[in-house]
Amino acid sequence: MWKAWQKWKSKSIHPANPAKKEFEGERNVLNARLDSLQATVKHQAEQIAQLTQQHELAYEKVQNIAVRAIEGSANQKTLATFHEMLLDQPKKQPREEK
Repeated sequence: MWKAWQKWKSKSIHPANPAKKEFEGERNVLNARLDSLQATVKHQAEQIAQLTQQHELAYEKVQNIAVRAIEGSANQKTLATFHEMLLDQPKKQPREEK
């Protein structure tokens, strides 16, 4: 018990080192800021992954639309050419049998 009383008395007589308390306070603030920044980095990395996926899907859709537009244009040209060929052919008249 004597040791406990001496320990208590030494703490009450000698106030804690203010520089040490200030350092610990700064360290706590900086650790909290570090935790906050790490959470922000994690959140932003998740957002980047999500946006990258959305970008890839949008790019794929644009490619599909472009292919369909080209195919549609090619089909339309083929149909127009076929139509012209039909119009240019002389109409066959039925032969008269004798």
